[in-house]
Amino acid sequence: VETSKIVSAEFNKVKFTNIVGNAEAKHLSMRGVGMMLAYDPVTKRNPFDAIAKYARIEIGEGDPGTGKSMIIAAIATMIEERCKWLGRRFIYNPFPKNAVSTFQGGSAENVIRWFETLRDDQSIIYMPIDDAENNLMNRSNQSVSAGVREVISVFLTMTESADSLDRGN
Repeated sequence: VETSKIVSAEFNKVKFTNIVGNAEAKHLSMRGVGMMLAYDPVTKRNPFDAIAKYARIEIGEGDPGTGKSMIIAAIATMIEERCKWLGRRFIYNPFPKNAVSTFQGGSAENVIRWFETLRDDQSIIYMPIDDAENNLMNRSNQSVSAGVREVISVFLTMTESADSLDRGN
């Protein structure tokens, strides 16, 4: 995949001030945005890797209607605004709604294609997974489909294995 052809998806613009409550989640999210924007495209590293090893994968947990999706939109909005101000390219690439395929191997291909965005080491990239429980189930459960197992396998390989892509962006 040629990284210059990767485009950012559309998203609803939300400000953190539009979210009622969730003060701690909003504070931690804004701190995370600051750490994410510290990425240095020259060295292709984030200085927070050496200082504090910030979490690249974060989980928002809560009952339906508690603001998790709004926080995703607020994070994307804040990153996009700051990237414009900094003159940096921003890519918003949410997890595909159709990741699980009915074709054998199709689910793995969909998730691999989603991860290809991370090959762009000159952009700030935000790749949220909203409603992850639909695609990242307990794979030891007998009722989990082969497609969901493919999604989980690729996700774990791309984020935690020895050959996972680690550029700090």
